[in-house]
Amino acid sequence: MSSPLSVPASGPRPASRRLRRPLALVAAAGVAAALTTGCSVAGTDFHPGTAAVVDGSRVTLNEVDEVASATCVNNAYFVENGQSVPVNGGLLREDYVKIAVREIAYEALVDETDAVLGSDYTAAVADAEKQVGRVDYLDEDERASLLEIVTKATYAQYASLAVGQAVLAAEGETSVTDEDAQAAGQEALTDWLTSHDVDLNPIFDLTTDELVGTATVDVPDGVDALPDNQRCG
Repeated sequence: MSSPLSVPASGPRPASRRLRRPLALVAAAGVAAALTTGCSVAGTDFHPGTAAVVDGSRVTLNEVDEVASATCVNNAYFVENGQSVPVNGGLLREDYVKIAVREIAYEALVDETDAVLGSDYTAAVADAEKQVGRVDYLDEDERASLLEIVTKATYAQYASLAVGQAVLAAEGETSVTDEDAQAAGQEALTDWLTSHDVDLNPIFDLTTDELVGTATVDVPDGVDALPDNQRCG
């Protein structure tokens, strides 16, 4: 079963909804109302048009909406071909915010630890660019938005490994598995987020564990019952 970020080699453009307005957010049950210490939810005077401010770097709501729209159309393609299921559009918006926050934090950590991502990362980005470039059921702007989230997610994945390796090497560890390095990278990310200013727009109700990617995600039932502008596929 494909995910909303899966990319086929080619195929016809689906007759899907073109979401150009902000998607309404449907919160998952059990999600905490605030982030842990160091990652506070911004108040009602949060900057207009802003999804998140991470140590001075801004993620805009326009970015979030454009990427979520493209990801939604992409998922609709897989739904129509029986390779995926409809998803909650609000969760796609949350996914982009989480990935964007991770990228900003890992960029700082890579610099702080002198981590090196290496040729595997470069090859993964090149492969993503080729795959997204072949997608003919998205227009040029949608392909650019889809590539944006794919490359950010790729960076976070490889940066987590590289940062973890650098941290463990600095601690004198000489025999490190990828699993150990990923765990160390995620721990470094958690520490960074809790010690820097990370403000989220209140519509994104996320915990630090969710930002890091270590939380158990509860997917709400009843996606088919959602209004069309909240359902992708």
